[in-house]
Amino acid sequence: METELGASPEVQLLMAVAAVAAFWMFIWKTKNERRATRLIKWIWENHPEAWERLPWLYRNVLRERGLDEIARRDAIPDPYFRHEYEQFRPSQKYIVAAALIAGTAILLIFVGTSFLGWRW
Repeated sequence: METELGASPEVQLLMAVAAVAAFWMFIWKTKNERRATRLIKWIWENHPEAWERLPWLYRNVLRERGLDEIARRDAIPDPYFRHEYEQFRPSQKYIVAAALIAGTAILLIFVGTSFLGWRW
């Protein structure tokens, strides 16, 4: 059964799922980066020594991992930091979930078009 676009309904559905998951991932990634930036700015202003003790890579490239490292070491015993970090942490799980959903949908499209006779 073909539609006007020539693609199987399965392919259309999975493409929509992948697109929604990718959009969801983008939204959560943007929110996560904003939270991380605010928290890093707060650390620079209130606890610069904790940030300076991190390796160069964590301070300049993998800043979110730098926050994870500070929390793991318990380098800042401030309740504000703990509270903000706890809000930052779960959004990383949503990003990974969205990436897995999008990747699975694309993989299913590949399997369907290669072995099940679905059409683009």
